[in-house]
Amino acid sequence: MRIALITNDDFSMWHFWRGLIRALKARSVDVIVVTPDGPFVVALLGIGARHRAIRLKRFMSPWSDIRFCFRLYRLFKAEHVDLVCNITVKPNVYGAIVGKLAGVQRIVGMVEGLGYGFNEGWAWQGKARVGVVKMLYWLAGRLSDRMGFANPDDYATFLSLGLISKRKAVVFRSMIGVNTQEFCPSSRENACDHNTGESRPLSIVMVVARVVSSKGVREFVQASQIAKGWPRKVEFTLVGPLDPDAEDAIDESYLRQMLSETFRWVGFTNDIRSVWDSADIAVLPSYYREGVPRSLLEAMAMGKPIVTTDNVGCREVVEEEQNGFLVQPRDSAGLAAAIEKLVSDDERRRLFGERSRQKAVAEFDEVAIIKRIMEELYHIET
Repeated sequence: MRIALITNDDFSMWHFWRGLIRALKARSVDVIVVTPDGPFVVALLGIGARHRAIRLKRFMSPWSDIRFCFRLYRLFKAEHVDLVCNITVKPNVYGAIVGKLAGVQRIVGMVEGLGYGFNEGWAWQGKARVGVVKMLYWLAGRLSDRMGFANPDDYATFLSLGLISKRKAVVFRSMIGVNTQEFCPSSRENACDHNTGESRPLSIVMVVARVVSSKGVREFVQASQIAKGWPRKVEFTLVGPLDPDAEDAIDESYLRQMLSETFRWVGFTNDIRSVWDSADIAVLPSYYREGVPRSLLEAMAMGKPIVTTDNVGCREVVEEEQNGFLVQPRDSAGLAAAIEKLVSDDERRRLFGERSRQKAVAEFDEVAIIKRIMEELYHIET
């Protein structure tokens, strides 16, 4: 069997989907990953995937999208692809159209989140864009054999808009889950100093996300300013790259200006496990149309208490007062108050972290989710 996995960057394919690739290779499936070229292609080749580089821009680019479709068609025909699995918005739409034209036997879509495509904003351009995205998803829903959803809110949205039929839809509550063997708590004691055994004076509160407004970066920075008045020393650490092409990009000068004794910006890293290992509290103040944020799943698997927004996708990872707190989007004061509850209470932080780990293993382990993907979307027996 020959399967093509298509997404818009090599980092996402490696970081999020390598567990699926390994599981497919273990069943002697020929896996072709289709992304633009990038530094993670070598790692993908190292786990047995074959790579085909096709450039795909994230945002609207008609001529670039047409070239992508022509190259994808030639690939499907030349490789005699049996199943195409489309991941993220553009592949979901163009991969379904091209797959049908090329005679691919089975077409599967993965809706990881609705992102900017369903964000109307206030300008007429935003409303026009949403109309186009809905029309394209309507077409993709009819051309795809099955479509997986990362959360029940997106599934309900697609049903209410008539973009998908119930018989074609599968809800996973996380598109791919997390490797709970790789992301697991270390022997580090979050609440105590190893030399004295006393409570450490520093708590590290961490966000791992692209530097854009809709991820709640400004609210996180504002909360760090509020924390200057707390009795216990705390550091708010932002880990993530600038995203200058995004419509809500945050300029580097803003981050540099806001650096302080309570706020630090690290930038991009691909060693996410080490990043979470150094954190005491995981935060994501997002009001973006998330799927289920992978960063929070990784933090949960490593036993971190969670503070995030009562927002699509984000709410899936929190049991209120059990492993974390939900706050309202765009509320920096509410965010700071929730974080302070954990900063000031070592025992609560420990108990919340234990519950996060239990929840990650029970509900979001990638082994179980990959099994469902192969059986319910791909029709591969496991």
